[in-house]
Amino acid sequence: MHVVPPSYSKLWMRLSDSVDFVRVSLPYCDLPVVLAMVDNHVLEILLRLWPLLPPNEVYSVQPLIPLIIDCVILYTSYRSVTHCVARSIVSLDKKGIVVDTRDYTPDMVRAWKDLKSLSQNSNVIKEGCDRLPNVCFACRRPYARNMQSCSRCESVQYCSMSCQKTHWKSEYKDKCIKSNISLRDRKYLAYIAQIAIIENEGTLSPIISNYMNEFSITEQASLAIEVDFRESPTTPKFSIKRIGDIAGEVGEIKSWFTDKFQGERNTCGIVRVLAPGGFDQSHKFPAGWTEARLSV
Repeated sequence: MHVVPPSYSKLWMRLSDSVDFVRVSLPYCDLPVVLAMVDNHVLEILLRLWPLLPPNEVYSVQPLIPLIIDCVILYTSYRSVTHCVARSIVSLDKKGIVVDTRDYTPDMVRAWKDLKSLSQNSNVIKEGCDRLPNVCFACRRPYARNMQSCSRCESVQYCSMSCQKTHWKSEYKDKCIKSNISLRDRKYLAYIAQIAIIENEGTLSPIISNYMNEFSITEQASLAIEVDFRESPTTPKFSIKRIGDIAGEVGEIKSWFTDKFQGERNTCGIVRVLAPGGFDQSHKFPAGWTEARLSV
């Protein structure tokens, strides 16, 4: 254990109140608080300070780090969390910090391994999402460059001012609601839902068929697939519902962020994506949704 210079002792006295606040508030955190903790590098600061803490403080801080990591992992359905956590890990590794886990508690070792593994896996998905073209929510034309988003809700994007005005006047004015995550995060969440459906097609097909037979449904387009990430960012739960039964819950149904699908197949009408923090977004299935793969 490192001996703490006097300057670090004073620094720790100032930070200890903040650490206590995080410890008390963590069980009650919601999405905005977790995002704020990660964006403001709370986890990174604790990991950097841990090797320099006074011996009597180590055992009070170490249990807090796995709690924050567990909380962050729950919210890695959102790109911004994954990005910031991955950036912190890379930064720590480069500086040789948090590499020797022999003095860690078992919970600390587990949490650190889980965080690194999840960060690496999520980065692969993020790179796939980044390769997708942006799509105008009005004309549906793809664009490689960034587009302007609605300044009010930050939930839709347009290729031109003309498309934004047309969409606003025709249908969006009464549906524009401020989102609690960014447009980039919405795109990532939609993307991992698409990936989850494609990867679990063999499981979903009989579920859809059984649901249609049980309720004598003839039109698959009248159904919604719910992809629920609220309990796990890596293993979502799937359920099938009639669109009419959840119409009052889902609010606006948006287009997908990309139309790059191939093939022909009967499809459900919408995909509803549920994520931690009460986040709920619904999308129309793109024309030509199919068994195959995303073109990226």
